[in-house]
Amino acid sequence: MTDWAFGTLNESASDQSEFTIVASDATAGAAIYIRIVLRFLPPILAASHCAAQPLRGPIVAIDYYGAASIDFTRLRAVYLFQTGDIFELGKATDIDRPTDEFQKLIDKCRHSVAPVFIPDLNGFVLYVDVEPPDTSPVNWNPEPTGTDKLPERVVVLCEHAIGRMLSGAIFAGDETTNGYSLSKDPVMREDELKLIQYARGHANRVYSVLTRSSSSRHRIAAAWTAGYAPKGTEQLKARLQSVMDPDPTVRNNAMRVLAVVASNDAKIAR
Repeated sequence: MTDWAFGTLNESASDQSEFTIVASDATAGAAIYIRIVLRFLPPILAASHCAAQPLRGPIVAIDYYGAASIDFTRLRAVYLFQTGDIFELGKATDIDRPTDEFQKLIDKCRHSVAPVFIPDLNGFVLYVDVEPPDTSPVNWNPEPTGTDKLPERVVVLCEHAIGRMLSGAIFAGDETTNGYSLSKDPVMREDELKLIQYARGHANRVYSVLTRSSSSRHRIAAAWTAGYAPKGTEQLKARLQSVMDPDPTVRNNAMRVLAVVASNDAKIAR
């Protein structure tokens, strides 16, 4: 079983924003994939995404990583937060503001912090990434200009499922043994079963909307729905392209789906 957690990513040197969902019990391969996502998609705090479900709890772990030549043991000792501290998502305005000692250690390196709430542990894991100052900035794909769209009923189903998740269904947990996420919340699960039926019969249309539609609303729905389509090269290609979509919610949904797949197939993560 994979319990999904949601949080925000922060990057003090970027004007991009992102809201991400990752797996709390991912395999080693999935964990590698998630770290790659955190490293190459550095965003700033997007607290507005968290307003529907404010979370507060203890910090149960802090994971330091990155390509910079940093003494992470010393960095851990001077970081603003420590294991056991109480953290509240959306109110931690200083999360991306390093202490003087922290800044001295990282010098000109860039850093980002991803707080991820883990329902099973009833607390947060903070992922702290430190990268060299010459790390290339992220350039998202240009806005698509196509007229492709999903049926309105499919878009509404996706929006209802996402709203249900943010309103508490996330804590019900989900099943991912079939390579896609199926919520244990009965209301959200009903939506997902209908999306599975549509995705199985109209996979190519879902991929077309995901990669070509000028409507971010429809791409958001397509990114979610694509996770229920049959596995294959076209599915993976469309999802990887959408990870670099200009819309942050499309990127988020694409990463959520890829994390589920990676948790069941380490080859995808690598």
